[in-house]
Amino acid sequence: MVRQLETGSNFNGKVDGTGDVEKIKTRALIIHGEEDKTVPIDHAQQMSEAIKGCKFEHLPNVDHFTWLDNLDLTVSLMSKFLNQ
Repeated sequence: MVRQLETGSNFNGKVDGTGDVEKIKTRALIIHGEEDKTVPIDHAQQMSEAIKGCKFEHLPNVDHFTWLDNLDLTVSLMSKFLNQ
């Protein structure tokens, strides 16, 4: 994804990192707002399913920037994940 941005190759205004997520071999957490109009929730769900052992959290009444809409819950989920 970063290479696409740097070189401009295959960049049509959208970034697609789905081919790379399967390469992730460490614990991962995806926190996604159910009201996100930038990245549909089903895309985030599919990405989490492609990462072995990924934890997926979806937040109701939250848009794209989860930490702006619900900082306390976002930080709580991150802390809980990191302390496991």
